[in-house]
Order: sequence, then C-alpha cells, then structure tokens
Amino acid sequence: MNEGVTFCPAVLSQAQLAPWVSRIDAQYERIEAARGPASATGISDLIPPGQRFAPTASSFTIGTILTDEELQTLFKAIDAGRAGAWIRSTMSHGIACTLTQSWVRRQYAPHRYPPLHAPHGWHQDGALGFDFLSHPGEGFPPDALLSMVTCWIALGPCGMEAPGLEIVTPRLGTLLALVS
Repeated sequence: MNEGVTFCPAVLSQAQLAPWVSRIDAQYERIEAARGPASATGISDLIPPGQRFAPTASSFTIGTILTDEELQTLFKAIDAGRAGAWIRSTMSHGIACTLTQSWVRRQYAPHRYPPLHAPHGWHQDGALGFDFLSHPGEGFPPDALLSMVTCWIALGPCGMEAPGLEIVTPRLGTLLALVS
C-alpha cells in the first residue's frame, strides 16, 4: 500500500449509504430543476449557509448533504480500517480533513453535461488552492504540492465490492510518469 492506487472494499455498508444517496439524488433533482428555464429559484437558494455549489464541476460541498454526526461516522469508518492505518503512517503532520474542499460530485457523459459544467474545471488535488499562474515556468516553491490523500467513495455500483474507497498514493513524479 506504499505507492499506487489502493482499493479498500466495503468501508461503509450499502445500508449506511442508502439514505445519503437518496438525499444526494434529491439535491441533484432540485439543482436540475433550478437550472431549467422555467425555474425562478436560484441554485444558491438550494445550498445551506456555509456550503457551496461549483457549477463547472456540478458539485456541492459535503456538508450540503451530511450532518456532522454522519461525517463523524464516515471518518470513523475510514480510520478504523487499513485506509486509516495507511493515512496515519504516511501523513507526518497529522490528519486533518478540510470539509470546505470535500465535495459530492456527479459524473456526466459529455453529451449530457448540464449548463456551465466542464470536465475537471477545478481539479487540483495535491496543489489545492495553489496559484500556478503566479509562478511562471517550473520554479515552484516546495510547498506548491501538499502532502495529502484524496479519497473517492463511489456511491453507486462500481464492482463486486462496492462501495469502497480508493487511495492514490504515488508521488507526483511517479504518478505523472505512469500516465505519460
């Protein structure tokens, strides 16, 4: 589990996820209705205070759907298994979750993109919030890439052991070499 993509099956049960998936589906239905020409409701009216919606990613922050108690259940489930053990052993500065950067994202086939949706329009992961344009060339400071773990939890069928948790662990240079 040192480098690569790690799959941790059954982090949460289908029974635990079912109410979350129902609320997520209902929220996307409300958003789709608000995007329609006949709607007088803005999408911002559908997002609770302190939460955000990113139209280019068709995503909303996780607190739009999950309560603090449900988030604690999620964190405890991750922490209790091998994913949590790996995160604790790898993250030398301790573990923190930035809920303002924790998103619920729905994927769309390109021909079904909603208005303003763009593929990976905001995606930075390890460079979260870093302004690459302010550093022309390749002279990036050492803190440009964060020491972090990105977790993707599939909420729909995606294999025999869904839902699971995938962790991508290689260093950036290694990861980029794999895709070139």
